[in-house]
Amino acid sequence: MLCVDGSGKKSTQRAAIERVLPAGRFEWTAECWFNPTALDLNPGQAIDLLHLRSNVTDLSVAARIHKDVDTFRAGIIVKNPDDTVSPSNSAVVVARDTWRRWKLHLLRIGTRETTAVLFLDDDERLRINWDSTTHEPRKLRAGIALSSAGARATILADQLRLTELGWQGPTC
Repeated sequence: MLCVDGSGKKSTQRAAIERVLPAGRFEWTAECWFNPTALDLNPGQAIDLLHLRSNVTDLSVAARIHKDVDTFRAGIIVKNPDDTVSPSNSAVVVARDTWRRWKLHLLRIGTRETTAVLFLDDDERLRINWDSTTHEPRKLRAGIALSSAGARATILADQLRLTELGWQGPTC
């Protein structure tokens, strides 16, 4: 799948597919191969690749590429019950024109002890705990699921898979 946000608009953009998730699940895993062929982000901007949304607000949790001062880093951002967000970056540098398998594993969904684990190429790179009782994941967006206002990017995506605990879902 080719995902392009070349607009540079002063509002957030997306170029992704979206799937509604059934409620009341305890564990989800979303994974996909991504290749960022173009990234034009200013420091502090981000591209969400695997973005899980709640019914109440846009964000529940997302795996993303974030630009710090001069480097693109893999990270996670979560939405807290008080509607603040908590971003966290790993030490992993995201390179352009390189295929990597991204996997976001969510455990204990809908509890005050929810855990999001980010894997890149099957290696755990980041783990964050938060309270997802207010913002339970109900939709998955994959691709350029959300880009910062003014950001531009081209992302290739392949072999998207969504699974829940004890069940192997269809490949999208």
